Amino acid sequence: MVLIKPGEPWRYQDLGTDQGTAWRQPAPAFVDSSWTSGPAQLGYGQDDEATGISFGVDAQAKNITTYFRKQFTRSASVTLSNLALRICFNDGVAVYLNGTEVVRRHLAPGAAFDQPASESNSDWQNYWFSFPINPASVRAGTNTIAVEVHRFDPSGRDCNWPRDWWTCRPASRGCPN
Repeated sequence: MVLIKPGEPWRYQDLGTDQGTAWRQPAPAFVDSSWTSGPAQLGYGQDDEATGISFGVDAQAKNITTYFRKQFTRSASVTLSNLALRICFNDGVAVYLNGTEVVRRHLAPGAAFDQPASESNSDWQNYWFSFPINPASVRAGTNTIAVEVHRFDPSGRDCNWPRDWWTCRPASRGCPN
């Protein structure tokens, strides 16, 4: 079972402004209806994006952080025993599920919106990374995934999200990483 499929629409905020921490929370605590929406893959610089996003006004000083949000639904009749988040990312990423951090890679804890990623992931940006997620964190009904992607080099050529799948299988079949 795939909870979020490739090509599904995501909401995003690409203005290069500080969103604080409220944006990580699910609705109704945070309403993202003013954010732009488009189908995945979103980004710039690789020429394979379904939705182009802005990097700001200066190609040599691109916005450090872009924010993404997506709601998905889990049927109450589906039991999850294993869950993995599979992502390709460039350069640093923090992922929140229903307001709780579940993945952080190449990004300092509490990183400010204008703080670059701690290292470049450019050499690995087209490789899949798999992160186990506690299945209990996905509730029956509507769930919200919120993601912040931080650049390492503001003059770098590309930034893309999401090249991801949230995957799981019913309890009797397990879930591959």
